[in-house]
Amino acid sequence: MSIVHLRSVAKFCSNACRAEYWRYGSSGEVEPDSKKELLTPKVKSYGIAHIDGLKGVLKDKAGLLPVLTRQPNPDYVIMNDKLKALEEQLKAKQVQLRGFIAQRKELENGNEGLLPVLGSIGGIFVDLPKTEKDENGRRAENGLLRIGAVALGLGGGFLVRKILRKRRLESLKEVKKRIEELNFVCETIKDEIDLFQGKLSIVDQFIEVEQNQEEHKNPDETPDFTQEIIEQDIPLELDGKIICSNDLKKMEFKSLDFQDEWEELFGKPAVSFHLVVHGSPGQGKSTFCLQFAHYLASHFGKVLYVSGEEGFSKTMKDKFLNNNAFSSNLYLADIHSFGELTESVAPNTYHFIFIDSLNNMGIDAACLKEMRNIYGNSGLITISQSTKKGNLRGSLEIEHEADISVKVENGFAFATKNRFKGLGYEFSIFG
Repeated sequence: MSIVHLRSVAKFCSNACRAEYWRYGSSGEVEPDSKKELLTPKVKSYGIAHIDGLKGVLKDKAGLLPVLTRQPNPDYVIMNDKLKALEEQLKAKQVQLRGFIAQRKELENGNEGLLPVLGSIGGIFVDLPKTEKDENGRRAENGLLRIGAVALGLGGGFLVRKILRKRRLESLKEVKKRIEELNFVCETIKDEIDLFQGKLSIVDQFIEVEQNQEEHKNPDETPDFTQEIIEQDIPLELDGKIICSNDLKKMEFKSLDFQDEWEELFGKPAVSFHLVVHGSPGQGKSTFCLQFAHYLASHFGKVLYVSGEEGFSKTMKDKFLNNNAFSSNLYLADIHSFGELTESVAPNTYHFIFIDSLNNMGIDAACLKEMRNIYGNSGLITISQSTKKGNLRGSLEIEHEADISVKVENGFAFATKNRFKGLGYEFSIFG
């Protein structure tokens, strides 16, 4: 397999050239190899007067320009309302949690141990029958009865303590269970709040909406240029940045013919796709990527695996051995920074490049965007660590710009975003 978009051997110099080829190639009006002519800007003619100015300060002399108003983004409003509802729900659950925690402390400090002592004291002061009068005319207490009363009070205290302690322990067990449930619910709500906060950070709060212009123009003063264009059927002269949908239908794009479980997980992505793999330490990210790298090297071309964490080490060798990932098309690089990568790896050398990992090599969203420009003809697979809440560590822009995002958890890999296929399939890494 060869890289289909190599600039040195490409049939078209750009997507603009490709569009021009499909538009004029069959009629012979433009030669497909005439790159200089294709790249020459053309003047657009729409049959209306030229409009000077910048966006936002255009003059609507002909009444054709839409009236734009800045209104709240419905998607932002919906997500913000859900976020507020989740925050209120979290506060209510936290209030319940604090109440159960206070109840647990009271139950843990049970004072039923004093009941035997209180029972004994009660036996001492209980009013018992007196013996017969002595020679001085006074009645003495019956010692045996007093001892019996103390023993009875002591035994009753132990019995009541046992009953109350059993009830307290049962209540304590139930309270602890409720605390665990509420802790889990609170953590779940916090994860949802973090998710919505992340989405809100990339969604515009306001959008521009076109309004009906009837109230903004005077029919007596404004000519109907729209009707004039329809009646005259003036042809449009388009440049390579705008094409007809029929031309798009004729265009061909190369894709990777994945099979079996790889197709179930990824579909059939474009050749220069970008895949982000993330997960917590020890979940199987590197093992999954090695298996994928071996599959690509065996069926689609040269693969470079950049090991920024382990390099040439025994642990990396063991991973290759455990996955039988050796191949004449699979190469390993001991590179630890973005600068070292761009200096050591020339563009258009490898069909696929794995970066393990972005965090270890200090590659942020800006560096990753530059990397995609440098290695634009290669598929790019990058590995990132996850936060404690399971989200991708670093800028949300990394996952937003990627074609596919895969999360690795407990030995399974599953896509959380895929522009080439639907979600729902779980890939077993160790099974």
